[in-house]
Amino acid sequence: MKVLKEYTLLLIILLIHIITFSFCPSVESCNAVDEEALLEFKRILSPYIGNLTYLKVLGIYNDEGDNDAGDEGLSGSIPPELGNLSNLTYLNLYDNSLEGPLPSSLGNLHKLQHLILRNNYLSGVIPCNIFRSFKSLLTLDLQYNRFIGPLPSSIANLVSLTDLDLTGNYFSGEIPVGIGKLKNLTRLNLLYNQFNGSIPKSIFQLPRVEFVDLSYNNLNAPLPEFVVTGTGIKGRLPEWLSSCLGIKDLDLSSNQISGTLPSWIGNFSSLRFDVSRNLLSGSIPPHNASIPASAFSHNPGLCAPPLPPYAEVVWCQEEPMNMGAYSYIAPRLCTAMKSVNRGTADDIKYVGRLPSAATATGFISVHSKEQTELVQKALQPEPIPFP
Repeated sequence: MKVLKEYTLLLIILLIHIITFSFCPSVESCNAVDEEALLEFKRILSPYIGNLTYLKVLGIYNDEGDNDAGDEGLSGSIPPELGNLSNLTYLNLYDNSLEGPLPSSLGNLHKLQHLILRNNYLSGVIPCNIFRSFKSLLTLDLQYNRFIGPLPSSIANLVSLTDLDLTGNYFSGEIPVGIGKLKNLTRLNLLYNQFNGSIPKSIFQLPRVEFVDLSYNNLNAPLPEFVVTGTGIKGRLPEWLSSCLGIKDLDLSSNQISGTLPSWIGNFSSLRFDVSRNLLSGSIPPHNASIPASAFSHNPGLCAPPLPPYAEVVWCQEEPMNMGAYSYIAPRLCTAMKSVNRGTADDIKYVGRLPSAATATGFISVHSKEQTELVQKALQPEPIPFP
């Protein structure tokens, strides 16, 4: 009897696969009634699917972007009977037109490892107990639906979770502290929601987290809570971020973060870092060379990276001292140097031709010789005398 059930199940799975991806209404062996019944299987998730208790993988989705061609895929709601599939490990209903709430019966899928429901019209509040038995879940992808309300605290039970993506919903309330207990989490996307309040710093101390995006929410609490792009947060960078060495992407741009940049940003060897468009001041500490200058731009009080203690500030030009850009740039260099405690105008070493009424010597050989000497002098390891 068990063998017969397994063969029957295999036949049903193959039938669903054929209907979903290669159904042809011109097949002569299909009469009108059978054809309509098979098409109905493609349009909605029938409650009878709950009878397929041996099913381990269920994927009905438009991976090729068929929705753009007018094929909206599955419609209607997710039947509560889907929670009867106790052997299910993979459920992917991506890019359909499903609507309505998430059935609490899905919490019965104890073996589920991947739950992918993105790009639908699902709505309502997430049932508070739905995550209590998802001990094996690795992927939870609910992005671009219409879910509302707070995230249930039972999310802390997703102890195996590696990827959490809730982008593009209407979730509100504070981010659950329980997310900071998901020790296997590597990616967290909560952008484009309505979360507010503080952000649990434990999120950024998770041992495996590599990417976090909380942008475009209403996270308006002052630091030391952590913030990301465009949240409008004020305050200084919290010291506890220095222990989050596993982070690979840290985007703090377009906020109102003030104060100086801490020296510990140089401890992140593979960090993609952005603090542009803030209110930072002071000098930029030594950091990973792969971080571009644009990552520090649009901070009115922020200066260039600090110079080594005994480095000289040298201005080199081929024109005579009374020509070229030296007379214009010198006072501006002096202002910049004072702001970072690097001396005064007397500490700017000029390397160029002495004041002269002529722009050049008139002899190409002499001109070339002077050019070579200027470059050598500007780059010499010994201190350069003034002028």
